[in-house]
Amino acid sequence: MSPSSIELHPAGRAPWACLRPDTRREQAARVAAFLQATPEGATLRQIDAACDVGSVTKLLSVMRLEYGYRIVSRRCQEACNGGSRRRERKKFFLLPDPESAQLGLFTQ
Repeated sequence: MSPSSIELHPAGRAPWACLRPDTRREQAARVAAFLQATPEGATLRQIDAACDVGSVTKLLSVMRLEYGYRIVSRRCQEACNGGSRRRERKKFFLLPDPESAQLGLFTQ
């Protein structure tokens, strides 16, 4: 494909140049919504396929440390090879925030 065969956007730029990159906070919200919708947990590969965030491990770390999300990981056994073997997978879960549910109980 030659550069002259690329169709330009009306503003004179390539179509992908008009896309606004996600902020970390937008990516974190997308991952949190996905984890909330999958209560059985999700692997790194599933999170990456569903949310397309780049570095999933870095985003999960930022979500925990900077944004205050309560994310835990657990090792789970899954059947593979037609059920004749079991494989260990690391799954991530989003925990509900207990402080927001009971915030007004102890203020009186």
